[in-house]
Amino acid sequence: MPQANPAISTPQTPTFPATGQPATVNGTAAVPTPLSPGSESREKEVFTLLLDINQELLYESVQLQNRQLELKKEHAVSNAEDGSPAEQARKPTEEEKLVQQDYFQ
Repeated sequence: MPQANPAISTPQTPTFPATGQPATVNGTAAVPTPLSPGSESREKEVFTLLLDINQELLYESVQLQNRQLELKKEHAVSNAEDGSPAEQARKPTEEEKLVQQDYFQ
């Protein structure tokens, strides 16, 4: 008869509150209070505005990353044409530094 390996354990089954009983947080019921129609529409407006801001920031971030990539490629091509050593190609140009500063802000 094979013996049970003590290193292997059976996963615990999570326990959930009984149906009909609201979950409690710090001794109080965690049931959300319904919003009034005015505050609900205001919350939707704020959420939409935050999504718009997020989209603009994401777009700007992608634009800056693309510009950094273009500048690195241009810098690598100009160094290859000049016969400059590869170590100089790693140093960012002034324009690259400015784009990096914009990106990290």
